[in-house]
Amino acid sequence: RYAQTHVLILLASFPSLSKPMRTLQHQQQRQRGPCHSAAFLSLSAALLAETALSVAASKQASSFTKEWLAEVEPEAEQQAASSSSSSASSSATSASPIVRNNEEKGNPAASSTGEVREEVAEAASSSVNSELADANQASASLSGAEIALAARGRSSLATGASAWPPSLEFLETGSDAEFFNFVLPLANMTKFSYSSTWGTYYNPKEANSTPPGWEKLSFESNPEGGGMRALSFIQPSSGRGVVAIRGTDLGDSGVGAMVDRCANYFLRAEQMPEYCGHFPEHTLDYLSRALEYAQHAWELHPELEWAFTGHSLGAEIAEIVAAVRRSKAVVFSTPGLDKVLKARTSVLPSEIGSWQMVALYKEWDPLHFTIAGHLPGASCYWKEAPAMGCPECKAIGLNLTIPACRACFGGTHIYSYYMKELESFRRPTCGSPPSSTRDAAVEI
Repeated sequence: RYAQTHVLILLASFPSLSKPMRTLQHQQQRQRGPCHSAAFLSLSAALLAETALSVAASKQASSFTKEWLAEVEPEAEQQAASSSSSSASSSATSASPIVRNNEEKGNPAASSTGEVREEVAEAASSSVNSELADANQASASLSGAEIALAARGRSSLATGASAWPPSLEFLETGSDAEFFNFVLPLANMTKFSYSSTWGTYYNPKEANSTPPGWEKLSFESNPEGGGMRALSFIQPSSGRGVVAIRGTDLGDSGVGAMVDRCANYFLRAEQMPEYCGHFPEHTLDYLSRALEYAQHAWELHPELEWAFTGHSLGAEIAEIVAAVRRSKAVVFSTPGLDKVLKARTSVLPSEIGSWQMVALYKEWDPLHFTIAGHLPGASCYWKEAPAMGCPECKAIGLNLTIPACRACFGGTHIYSYYMKELESFRRPTCGSPPSSTRDAAVEI
């Protein structure tokens, strides 16, 4: 039973170990006997090679292996005890906390990319060192180790024993590691909302992708004929669930892109182009469909606390759904939503907590300089040099019929630019939105 349990833990936590682990399972079935302890020694080494990014974590390998085998082979327990005790003592004195405050590390926004990578990796090493000492918590330890993947340019994982924090203000005041460990999984869920659903950005290789440590539910909204598209991700160990809502398909052809554009007009109760008359109101009402989807997700997993994410149109809908459900949202490049919130819901912008929702922007994304006074919650932005056409677009106001605004929009708003910012570990500045009071109606 112990052997089977550890096999399942490893398979669930590290897909890269799937082939050797399954080979071991097949051998066990053919031999009709228990897994040999030497095989577990080999697999323990493979696991630690995957998770340990520091010398300190590597030194834990012997202790972890012996503790593991002590469960499988009771006769080895006495020999493992002394080594485990020694390693635990060393870990307690040398491990660094995962989260550091600003007083200990200085201004997080001023950190270099290399320093941020080292901090995230150090956070992972500390987590591995402190949790490997107890094999009964192996699954939690493996999840914590996934934080280190961010240092290698891959998605990170926000872990914890509780559900979502009561306030998202730590995205401004917390450490770099804390920021990226929290935001990167949500950013990747937003990415998968584009690449895992039908449309211009569909990538069959990512059809079932999910951030490390999370499960992607088969429950999704992905109508082939166009409509609101959303995915659901869960992390039962932390009590968290996330709904990621896709933004507008900006492709020039395809029924999905057409429906997305019409849905933008419908959401704001604006005059729609004639071709939008071909689509039923039920299809164009993305907000109502998203609210229904969120309710169904909760009904599937009422034990989880749900949060919302998305980009552009998806970000706007995600924040409105979060406001209605009194939930958290972390989104990317949302337009001002106060008008839609007032017109379509009973929630007042003043009822939304300052750090209940956070919107992230590139500084010269045209939607960023249109949100002041129209966006409840907090916002963050990445400082950058202006893209082509952006100064002119900001001066005259966002209007995508103007070449300068089209150039600015195309050079800043596309979601891949946001993923590049996060993958570079360059932290945005969080706080109040810019002082501009312009508003704009735009297809997003």
